[in-house]
Amino acid sequence: MKNARALLLQKFGEIIVDGILIILSFIAAYGLRIGQFYSTDFPFWPYFRLAMMIAPVFLFLLSWSGLYSLREKGFGELFRMISFSSLSGTTLFVLIFFFQREFFFSRLIVFLVFLLSATFLLSFHFLLTKYTSYQHQKGKRVLKTLIIGNGKAAETIIQAFQKNGSRFYPIGILAPYGGGKKDILGVPVLGKLDALEKVVEEKNIEALFQTEAGEQTINLLLFAEGKFLEFHICPAVFGAFRNTLISEKIAGLPFLGQSISPLFGWGQVAKRTMDIVISLLGIVIFSPFLLFKKKRKKESANGPKNGVFQKYEFADASGFFRYVPELLNVFLGQMSLIGPRPRSAKERNELKLHERRRLVVKPGIFGLWQMERLKGAKEDMQRAVELDVQYIFGWSYFNDIKILLKSILLILTKK
Repeated sequence: MKNARALLLQKFGEIIVDGILIILSFIAAYGLRIGQFYSTDFPFWPYFRLAMMIAPVFLFLLSWSGLYSLREKGFGELFRMISFSSLSGTTLFVLIFFFQREFFFSRLIVFLVFLLSATFLLSFHFLLTKYTSYQHQKGKRVLKTLIIGNGKAAETIIQAFQKNGSRFYPIGILAPYGGGKKDILGVPVLGKLDALEKVVEEKNIEALFQTEAGEQTINLLLFAEGKFLEFHICPAVFGAFRNTLISEKIAGLPFLGQSISPLFGWGQVAKRTMDIVISLLGIVIFSPFLLFKKKRKKESANGPKNGVFQKYEFADASGFFRYVPELLNVFLGQMSLIGPRPRSAKERNELKLHERRRLVVKPGIFGLWQMERLKGAKEDMQRAVELDVQYIFGWSYFNDIKILLKSILLILTKK
């Protein structure tokens, strides 16, 4: 892989700088706590020797967490790796002291070591990421990348590469089935798959990203291996599975498996708790409307099989109030605040097999597709299914809260 040597040298440099920053965090914590470096109650040099013993452990934990791997990492991932390593290293510092008991110990200094080490390391790696991204945007230390596919997935990945300053620099596209645009976001379509070898040679391609043509995966993989190219494949090429594929080892062999949504477990408990609390609060607030305004029931699908439920609606309401009766369905457990928009039993039965994945969770009042509709998007079942599946398999409690607040804001500000 091109730039591998440069990347390795960079990682060695990161390790050295991280080691210095860890030592500095210990020194700074001591200075802030004691106020001087000549204390007799808490002598500096025994403390410093202990810090020198702990620093390599910090570095090992950072390496073990994956901080020094050659792949690109986002700030959220950096935060997780560094905070985990700083907390673990600081805990080890406490344990070593507990068994040695050589000098006076301060609980504040432990907190300061954790806080400072995490802050120093995060600041350094954040600035390094920004600088590296800036270099990539200028076309330095990048891999010339060819995209196989000219659909939505190709557009998404090109946009991400250009926006984030990735080391993957898209310079061309091959349209497996022809047709479509002549370029995507300024990246030209250079032909069909039969032009692969010619394009790779002429453009000095160093990486392939496959987003379509699943039937060509083996051929593309063998081609990439023979040309010593980096090869990456988007799960979307497998159609029904899309973004739910994960890599795992079973009996020592690598397999691709289908991931399980966080909603099937404790996430389901957290989600249901939020549904009960917020729907009950809403029912109390809007009780005059629910008691005296005329309501009607509409049969809606519930689950991938034959289940149905009666969804409450106002007979003559629009805007924000049209969603109020559905709070009753949420409280009764037939719906959720956030989830795929409920469809009729007829619409459910017309869904293709892979599209029925959106039915494995309760339908919701609000959701990702509902937000697009509130922004003016036209009805598009394929897009709705895509966003619903994205929500299901990427669920988080805080994402539910974000969707709820954004949806309410969109409704209130919609003209």
